[in-house]
Amino acid sequence: MEAMDESFRVLAVDDDPGISELIAEFLPREDDRFTVETALSATEALGRFERETFDAIISDYQMPDIDGLELLETIREGFDSDIPFIVFTGKGREEVAIDALNLGADRYLQKGGDPTSQYSVLADAVRNEIEKHQTKSELRALNRELTAQNQQLEAYTEQLEATERRLRDEIEERKERERELRRHKRLLDALFDFVPIHLFIKDREARHLWVSSEFYDDPERWIGKRDTEVEYDVPDEFSEEAYQDDLRVIEEGEQIIDKETYDEARDRYFLTSKVPWRDEDGDIVGLLGYSFDITDQRAREQRLRTIVDNLPGIVYRCEQRPGWPMEMVRGRVEELTGYTAEQIECGTVSWGDDIMVPDDRERVWEDVDLAVENDDPFELTYRIETRSGERRSVWERGRPAQVADDATQIEGFIMDIPENIRNMGGE
Repeated sequence: MEAMDESFRVLAVDDDPGISELIAEFLPREDDRFTVETALSATEALGRFERETFDAIISDYQMPDIDGLELLETIREGFDSDIPFIVFTGKGREEVAIDALNLGADRYLQKGGDPTSQYSVLADAVRNEIEKHQTKSELRALNRELTAQNQQLEAYTEQLEATERRLRDEIEERKERERELRRHKRLLDALFDFVPIHLFIKDREARHLWVSSEFYDDPERWIGKRDTEVEYDVPDEFSEEAYQDDLRVIEEGEQIIDKETYDEARDRYFLTSKVPWRDEDGDIVGLLGYSFDITDQRAREQRLRTIVDNLPGIVYRCEQRPGWPMEMVRGRVEELTGYTAEQIECGTVSWGDDIMVPDDRERVWEDVDLAVENDDPFELTYRIETRSGERRSVWERGRPAQVADDATQIEGFIMDIPENIRNMGGE
């Protein structure tokens, strides 16, 4: 896999030139790969985006001509671009954050506080989104390349089989076949050295025919052996699991796509795919596979989960039907309810039936149903009962998201109403 770009070109959009200048000053301090260009309006930013190339956009929300969300929508829909887009604003309303994320923003960060700390967080967010975007782009290119090369490999296999039939009766034809085989092997060797991911081919007995050198300095010691027969510093159960996967592909024709594995010897995580290798008659003669390192990607995802877990409440997506079944719930779920996110997502615990207080259910349903009917966002408060039996008042803001399988989906944010505010309401 090719190295990521050594420089990150960022467009900072803010009608306050002081903010733009701070971004342009602080980001290169945090990482000298940053080069920051500034625009004082969304209109200027669109003009520069059309003419120039950038790796990410940082935009204020409230600007005089076109606000940050309209700029985001134009970039996503008008230019059909998935460039990393970070909303960096002093407006901290939850509805702005939800709108930004729904329109395709990658991050929503709020201005304020210590400048050094604030711009360090901003630089880290921009860098992570650029690297994630570059990784996805490279993986898409690699998948396209691997598909084309697999098609080439199938064509070469057909050539080999045709050569076998021609060379049965004549020694000269057999010699020609051997020469062709050597040429094809050299081509495959060159192919395996070129593709920057781990490639392998195994025969009908799950023995290695070809192994790339991307992961191993001595791939030759794998040739002719199964995973369980190679002396390698991994637990036996790891090799046995890989071998059993091979048998499922070869004997049952099953495809194994994007299986995550952990290599203890190198302390790395990998995503592995294996598919049947068939001859021209459709019979399985082995398997083709590839693996690539996702350790850094997992680390970035963990940082994103940490950000969500530190929200002062929970973010959710649910269906509008009895019980409010939650498709996704993240954040301080257990702190608020006493239940785990997994219990709520799998339906073991129902938000509507087990957590929401019965006396509030009908009112909540009516308020949300009216908002869905008018395609409007909604705000409401109601009571929940935690796993320990404690009753709490919560504030919720949500909006209809989409319709799938005749069920309306709701996305939103729920947070505990602080005790001092609850006490004020009771006075």
